[in-house]
Amino acid sequence: MGDTKQRVMPWGWLVVLLLTLMAPSALAGQEGAFVIGGFDVKGERTLSKDRILALSGLHVGDSITLVDLREAVRRLWDAEIFRDVSADVRQEPDGRVTVVFAVDEAPIASDVLVRGNKQIKTEKITEALGMHAGDRLLPGKLAAGQEAVRALYEGKGYYLAKVDARPGSPDGSYRAPLELDVDEGRKVAISSIDFVGNDALHDGDLRGAMKTKKDGWLPWQHGEFKEENLQADLTEHLPRFAADRGYLDFTVVRDTFEVDPQTGKGKLLIEVREGPQYRLGTVTVEGNTRFPTDYLAATLRAEPGQVYSEKQVQATATELKQLYNNDGYIYAQIAPLRKRHEGETVVDLVWQIREGEPAEVQRIVITGNTVTHEKVIRRNLYIYPGDRFREAALIRSLNNLRNLRFFSDIRPDTRVVNEKGDIDLILDVKEQRTGTLNLGAALGGGTGLSGFLGYEQPNLFGRGKYGRVRWEFGSRNNQIELSYTEPTVFDSRASASLSFSKLNQRLRGVDFRQKLTGGSLGVSAPFGWLAYSRVGGSYSLREIDLQSDLTDERFEGYPRTESVLSFTMARDTRDLARNSTSGTRHEIGAEFAGGLLFGNTSYQKYRFETSWFMPTFSHSLVLNLRAKGGVVVPTGFTPLTEQFILGGVLPPSEGLRGYPDNSVGPHTAGTTEDAQGNALNDRGNAMLLLTAEHYFRINDSISTSIFFDAGNVWEDLGSADLGQYKRGAGVGLLVEVPGFGPIGFDYAYGFDRRDEFGNPDPQWQLHFKFGAFYQ
Repeated sequence: MGDTKQRVMPWGWLVVLLLTLMAPSALAGQEGAFVIGGFDVKGERTLSKDRILALSGLHVGDSITLVDLREAVRRLWDAEIFRDVSADVRQEPDGRVTVVFAVDEAPIASDVLVRGNKQIKTEKITEALGMHAGDRLLPGKLAAGQEAVRALYEGKGYYLAKVDARPGSPDGSYRAPLELDVDEGRKVAISSIDFVGNDALHDGDLRGAMKTKKDGWLPWQHGEFKEENLQADLTEHLPRFAADRGYLDFTVVRDTFEVDPQTGKGKLLIEVREGPQYRLGTVTVEGNTRFPTDYLAATLRAEPGQVYSEKQVQATATELKQLYNNDGYIYAQIAPLRKRHEGETVVDLVWQIREGEPAEVQRIVITGNTVTHEKVIRRNLYIYPGDRFREAALIRSLNNLRNLRFFSDIRPDTRVVNEKGDIDLILDVKEQRTGTLNLGAALGGGTGLSGFLGYEQPNLFGRGKYGRVRWEFGSRNNQIELSYTEPTVFDSRASASLSFSKLNQRLRGVDFRQKLTGGSLGVSAPFGWLAYSRVGGSYSLREIDLQSDLTDERFEGYPRTESVLSFTMARDTRDLARNSTSGTRHEIGAEFAGGLLFGNTSYQKYRFETSWFMPTFSHSLVLNLRAKGGVVVPTGFTPLTEQFILGGVLPPSEGLRGYPDNSVGPHTAGTTEDAQGNALNDRGNAMLLLTAEHYFRINDSISTSIFFDAGNVWEDLGSADLGQYKRGAGVGLLVEVPGFGPIGFDYAYGFDRRDEFGNPDPQWQLHFKFGAFYQ
């Protein structure tokens, strides 16, 4: 819409004024009014004379004044059809007048043609322009649309863009294309960001708090100017940064941005007013009845006299809200009231709490499941009908369901069901395919080229039961595995598992073949006195046969029968079992063979593993610190297969990248043969492996990482030197392939590798990881 100054053209009024001065007798005789005897219209093109007269609102026989004539012209302008409108009157012999309208119609847009745009799509430009085919090409609208497009470019940092909107040549029906020519120019880069008025807050710190950045020499430092980013900096980021440091009166006075049209560089100058720095006075709590003040004081984390921090206040508000949410008070309102001391730079903080009533869960409604039985979903929940609605219990339940990997999406919702505020919890799930058929080949460091064929189903019959069958085959490797897990024995949270395996494997580079045949039966259940914990036990019985060309007592007396009783305890607080972003997992275990269990092997084996996950800069950037170790205590004959070895990623190695698979033992130092070419085959009874790995989660299926490993194997715990480690560092890539599992590689540098003569030989090692082949 054009403004009033553009609509009211002076020429029509000038003619009317002259007519008034030239014919005073006629107007005076009619007391300032005259009667319309007819009309004359000039300049019409697409509109009929009758249509124009109808728009004016005047009729033959009307008695009008100059005010009425002016209103008629205004009505024609308001129709938004004409580029120019004027009115005149002509005296007729009978005393009446003929009203003469002179109009200039605006052409009708036949099309919108945009030329010269590269950085912004045509659809975005026409949307900002606000004009389409069929619209009248009015000067006011063209000017407004032109400015809107220019503002669009400025918002993208193109402050030197030139925009010209004009109608093309009309055709016979007075239709013309709207032509919009764009000269985008160069993108404005910010060469400097300077501040005026700041004293305590340094320029560098203020610049660091802004999303707007200046141009730099690093590839990603473009210094791109975006209006929306700058406005967020001025109104949110800078005031919040200052408030976090006690400057509650901090304000941005004004900002100026000067662009050099020759260089395309801009200088941003921001004038601020810091004000004084405030410190915290008293901190009190009002309105709390559910939790005593002393209990809440641990959450407040505020000491009188410390610098006031708005960031800490908001973090405390969040923690208080979570505290109440986790006790069912989901309607609790937490508000900090800041009271400034008059004439002082001290702020008292009063936490005002309106607790409300706790909400209970009336029903849990599950929708979207067509394969998975509802019972399977409900038994993985930690929130039940009749319970208070606790946020922590809901989060734990959702994580539990996600860890099943039965669903691609889980959407929780609530519905208030009564005046008290009780709710129904609604879980809408979207199922995904769970069974995977594995078929392929892998190149292992110990067994060479192997093929594999298998099927894995974690949701048998839709009841959450787990079944797996896998066959590996090759010239040096033949193995079959069968396993079944019942996750809820007698509808309890206890689980039971049964497995069978048969292995015939000859490891390349070491002179022995191993044959293993046996199975195991295990049970586990939650540990009631410690949340997120489970305890378990299992019994396994298998026959072991090791064959070697070496004269070594470790290969004598085979085959042997191994009877083992194992116990484990694990605590897992990770948010997700895969792609974890926070939480920890700890596990300890003990195995006992021989003695009362019979068999002709005898040993005790103790293991531990701990893993910590924490986000760094975002939830897609995660640091993982983990450690695992173990000790074997021989109480009789101990099979070589129960001892520890490191190197690479393929079993039986415990890990340590940057070294060949299964190559790091007490004496091997990175090789599997001594200087005379004799196979060493040595493993140890004590092991420790430490890892720091930083993941970069691209999405749920792809992640990269950088890592550092350090570990070693010793003959026994007494000879362990915790200051001597083999070290490796490198980068990794992991891709989750549907129907196959994870595939990836690690490329690591082994700092402490040695050649066959025992000399230092650090070098790079590539490790391939295929499905279940790697640790």
